[in-house]
Amino acid sequence: MYFEVNASQNEMTQHITDDFPLAIYQRTLNQQQQDTIMPHWHKEFQFIWVIEGTLNYSIEAHTVPLSSSSGILINSSKLHSAKPLSKKVDYLCIDFSPLFINELFYQKIVTPIQQQTNFIFTSVQLNTRQEAILKEIISSPNNLNYFSLYELLLGILSQVKTDKRFFEKRPLPIYELLDFVHANYQKQLSVDDIAQSIPINKNKCTALFNQYTQLSPINYVIDFRLNKAKELLQATDYSISEICYFVGFNNISYFITKFKQKYHCTPLKFRKQFN
Repeated sequence: MYFEVNASQNEMTQHITDDFPLAIYQRTLNQQQQDTIMPHWHKEFQFIWVIEGTLNYSIEAHTVPLSSSSGILINSSKLHSAKPLSKKVDYLCIDFSPLFINELFYQKIVTPIQQQTNFIFTSVQLNTRQEAILKEIISSPNNLNYFSLYELLLGILSQVKTDKRFFEKRPLPIYELLDFVHANYQKQLSVDDIAQSIPINKNKCTALFNQYTQLSPINYVIDFRLNKAKELLQATDYSISEICYFVGFNNISYFITKFKQKYHCTPLKFRKQFN
């Protein structure tokens, strides 16, 4: 995972470039390393453009395969995650604040887009001029032409069909359930513990996890712990047993078994191969 999140799984990364309220990332996901972007959300809009490879992007209950030279725009504060469908995926990510121009523009122009309940994400079609801007950003990320960059972002936003009716945005229950797991994954958790964090019944809890993560609540907890363990194996010198207990497993043999099932090698071998 390439970012820090708080207990509510709200991304804590400051999305700024040269004090502008946006950030540009060129990222690579390696299928051999089982790289994934775990479910998270942030207040910024997110534009994704695949440079090479194929990427599966999940936004709330929707899953969109993105191949080379295709992209999407994700609305503010929408739960999203990703995993590669090819051996390696290179993609560009631009996170930009709804206030990326000014307060008046936000209130008059952007808010009607942001507050549409039917706008979760939209596919993006680029014209020749926009493709040229994108290629310039990819080839010269440290020498940005902000006139061109803002031209690109405004063109992307203009592709969203505006519904002038305003709706009260209500967070889905899955956000609260995931918030609880992400804040408490180091503890011993049962389905009932997770369900009672709202509270809802266990069957409804299980149905929500299956719908939005394609995993049962407990399997999601295990998957989240394994992802955290993978990060620690790559970024720290902690021992395997220290990592095991730190991420919430209470049995090292079980931890190694589950790690091998997900990553097809032991934690030690993974560290040696990918550190």
